Amino acid sequence: MTVFKYLLWKHYFLMATTLMLIFVSFFLFFFLYSQFKLLIQNYTSNEKNRQERRIQYMELIKTTLEEIAKRKNIVLKDIKLNNKEIKRYREIAFKETDTDLEELNEKQINEFYNFTKESIFSFKINPYQKNTFLIRLLNKIMN
Repeated sequence: MTVFKYLLWKHYFLMATTLMLIFVSFFLFFFLYSQFKLLIQNYTSNEKNRQERRIQYMELIKTTLEEIAKRKNIVLKDIKLNNKEIKRYREIAFKETDTDLEELNEKQINEFYNFTKESIFSFKINPYQKNTFLIRLLNKIMN
């Protein structure tokens, strides 16, 4: 008995194997597609989730500062921060999370508010963006 006749005789093995291969190939294709999309954006899934959480956290601080400024009748102004102030507010935002924002004075509220605005803007732009040959090629293929 030849292999072909054997497969026809046991056609349910052939059909089951074919369906399994189709099922696995479909999900493998979907997985590769999603990984290519992340690669084009220069993200791994962990980096993207971490970045989205940071943006949400900074937006939460920003809205809290806006509410505090309304209660204290403080006008929020755009202030250019230097490196020392940026480091100081980064420490407060990410390491001293138990800081009471109500105790900040008007100048500190304005500075911290501008720090959060700049941080949200910088987190939305991927700082690790690299324009490699593979990413350019994938951009052309995917778009």
